[in-house]
Amino acid sequence: MTLLPQGLFPALGRSFMRRWHRAALASPHVVFLVAVDRSANGGVAGFLLGSTDHDAHTRAVLGNRRSLALLLLQGALSLMMRPALLLRFARSRAVPWTKRILGSSRPVADPDGVAPRVAVLSDLAVRDTLRGQGAGAALVREFAAQCRQAGASSAELVIFSDNSSAARFYEHLGWTPVSELATRDHGKVRLYRTQLNARS
Repeated sequence: MTLLPQGLFPALGRSFMRRWHRAALASPHVVFLVAVDRSANGGVAGFLLGSTDHDAHTRAVLGNRRSLALLLLQGALSLMMRPALLLRFARSRAVPWTKRILGSSRPVADPDGVAPRVAVLSDLAVRDTLRGQGAGAALVREFAAQCRQAGASSAELVIFSDNSSAARFYEHLGWTPVSELATRDHGKVRLYRTQLNARS
């Protein structure tokens, strides 16, 4: 929460974020990395959360019925305590998320009939006082290495379009902007991609 304050999930509160991270970490496709600040008695300098295969990771999270039920219950409780957020959720996400949970979405196959294995970097955060010292870059490079080893051909991430510092950071590491997309909250995000079949 302190390192990653933006987005709908953090807005749902600490209890929901803990439950969400438990659900994500139970997936066999998850990548969770922590950078340690050795100058602060082993304190957390930053972390990265992602997956080596986004479609398989999503199926694993949604397929764990007990974990999913607890996550949905916590989400419902969090929304009921935040009426404005509940209204925002009902208008923009209730229908597509319900369809996804019920299994109506399917991975897109390539021309050979094999679903592409695309890794996704979901969250990256580094403490403000430690930015620019290489922790974030080390986390991203290790993520790419683990995804490459797991057989992913490419990795993707999304940032807010007006986040120029994040854009410079990822572009310096070899990520390429692919497209801009409108969010359900009427904002804009930029999709980045990097190929993993060569060293990145």
